[in-house]
Amino acid sequence: MQFLFYKMLFIFLLVSCQQEASISLTEIELNNYNQSKNSNQNNLTPTIVSVIAPSDGSYKENDQLIFTIDISESVTIAGSSSYVAFNLGGNPRQAICSAGTVTTATCSYTIQAGENDSDGIEYSSPLVLSGSTIVDADGNNLDLTFTASSAANVLVDTTAPTSPTIAINTSEYTSSTSVNLGLSAVGASQIYVTNTASCSGGGAWEDIAATKTWTLGQTNGLATVYVKYRDQAGNESSCISDSITHDSTTPTSTTIAIDSSEYTTSTAANLSLAATGAYEMYITNTPGCSAGGTWESYATSKSWTLAQTNSLATVYVKFRNVVGSESACISDTITHDTIAPTSTTIAINASEYTTSSFVTLNLSATGASQMYITESSGCSSGGTWESYSTSKGLMLNQLNTLATVYVKFRDPTGNESACIDDSITHDNIA
Repeated sequence: MQFLFYKMLFIFLLVSCQQEASISLTEIELNNYNQSKNSNQNNLTPTIVSVIAPSDGSYKENDQLIFTIDISESVTIAGSSSYVAFNLGGNPRQAICSAGTVTTATCSYTIQAGENDSDGIEYSSPLVLSGSTIVDADGNNLDLTFTASSAANVLVDTTAPTSPTIAINTSEYTSSTSVNLGLSAVGASQIYVTNTASCSGGGAWEDIAATKTWTLGQTNGLATVYVKYRDQAGNESSCISDSITHDSTTPTSTTIAIDSSEYTTSTAANLSLAATGAYEMYITNTPGCSAGGTWESYATSKSWTLAQTNSLATVYVKFRNVVGSESACISDTITHDTIAPTSTTIAINASEYTTSSFVTLNLSATGASQMYITESSGCSSGGTWESYSTSKGLMLNQLNTLATVYVKFRDPTGNESACIDDSITHDNIA
């Protein structure tokens, strides 16, 4: 019996030891699992490696300022309110960061009209959450601090160039299509010159210059050149223009007429003038228009003094247009005459007597174009002016008496000679 007791005790103790060993092994395995689990968790805080400012340059309205954030590990940006704080022209602004899971985040700001910064924007730490969250996969919050670099060359300019001007040749007229442009604008770095209205095409952006040689697009008419300006940020001025009259043709259909007549007794004459496209005229008594005149405004009539007297007088004229292109020299002539016909004579029948009432007059006069024959003393009446002739038949009105015939002569200008006469005795009584 005693043996049996010890045997049973031995078995009991053996089972107890096995159970305890089993329990101890389970606790060890659990501890090992927990340790393994803890070793896989990242308790490191994600950090901002760098914040890169927008590229150097000038930015205009509607351009974007983009900040690039490099992060030490992948993080999730939840929400769209986190931002990089920066100063633009003395005013606080926010570059909003895009949501998503990233290692490189982008935060942007769109420039608005009227915003300007000539000495560069300034941005500063920390990154602002403003309701958003930025955590890694293990739930660790991003360290929002960073070191900002200089953004002194990130400029903002939303103001277009001002006071734009253009002047063509500083004149109103030209005979050449090659002209010089005078150009200026405050704040401009480039110009766009064209012959196309509204600056809608035909030009190219180039560095600004105070003067530029240009070829006109329109000829023999009003030519217009257009220009617009822009600054380094790309802000453009309005399109402005200047015009000049191009004319490469000389005046045409040129005419001159002196007194509308062939003869004159006066040196004071009236000129009738015409020319298509004329701006000025040059009148002279010198052949070829080579001297003796002055350029004066074009007119269709002009009082003028003849230089030649008692001879064929000639007046010369040439015309020029607004750009100085001259016509050929043309002329007109008129006979100036203040001398009455000379060497005047009259003879009746070349005889002293006649029995017939019909006689023949023998006449002569130097320079005469007309004659006035009458039986009235002093040529006072009774005759008519008729073409000069050296012979003229006449029926006497004075019969059986001494009959006298009177005559005077005149030239084409109207100069009259003295009245002369001759007599013949008429007698038909036996």
